[in-house]
Amino acid sequence: MKTNTFHQSVFLCCFFLFAGITSAYSQSSSKKPHIANYSAAGCLACSGSEWNDYNYIKQLDGKFATTNLAAEGYCFQSICYYSRGLMASDFQFSIPATATITGVRVRVTRMADKENAVYDYDIQLMKNLTPQGDNKASADAWPVTAANKVYGGVNDKWGISLNPSLVNSSDYGFWLQSQNLTEFDGRTASVDFVKMTVYYLVNGKMNEQVSEAASVNQMYLYPNPLSTSSVISFSLNYKSRVKADLYDAAGKKLKSLLNEEFSSGTHEFNLNRGELTAGVYFVHLMMNGETVTRKLIIE
Repeated sequence: MKTNTFHQSVFLCCFFLFAGITSAYSQSSSKKPHIANYSAAGCLACSGSEWNDYNYIKQLDGKFATTNLAAEGYCFQSICYYSRGLMASDFQFSIPATATITGVRVRVTRMADKENAVYDYDIQLMKNLTPQGDNKASADAWPVTAANKVYGGVNDKWGISLNPSLVNSSDYGFWLQSQNLTEFDGRTASVDFVKMTVYYLVNGKMNEQVSEAASVNQMYLYPNPLSTSSVISFSLNYKSRVKADLYDAAGKKLKSLLNEEFSSGTHEFNLNRGELTAGVYFVHLMMNGETVTRKLIIE
């Protein structure tokens, strides 16, 4: 494993080139938006092997971002035993400003082409698109069939100061580097999906937001901003009980919108303005212990 000095020198060489990805929802269009959950990129100017198809980490679909790793100890520009940073950011979180963040959990779906070959090199959160805090790299070898690896948890802040403003920003994210610890060239590390859950307290009650819930494939609010009414549309990957609640900008629950069981497929319901005043609100859609949140603006 690398030393701290070497670790820092790698980061200093990096110029982070990010791909802008369309937001998961629109605040100004009455049309259904394109679906994308967060930005994904590879650190193109860093030393280390390059990641290919890094946009594939945005959804769990059997398509992988991949990097080919040189034999252990060898590194010359993009031919290297460790990878460049695989980065995920702009998760579209909407943590209430009054919340106290207690921890972050990241789940990575990953695999390698050979047993006992590919390992974590660096696993960190990003602030200002820069990896910071604790390195959560595991000593476990990557499996040869796709499986989930979980880092962090409900009470783990990864050694950095986390607040709603930071976590809601597009410059906050996740950083991953892999490495080949064998004498053979051409070992392949593959990542299918990165999913982040943020845990936080509001008025002493524990809450969580998930970058993408496994059971929900899509969720729309349109039109948004809302003037008289809005349609909330969601697609389920499998049969689930779905609850929907409306919260104000301070994180106070205003009312329950939905509590029903739905089959797989696309469903929708209406949200009428009623007595709601102009401002920012949040719709929380909950199923199977996971939550998807969308911002709603009322004019």
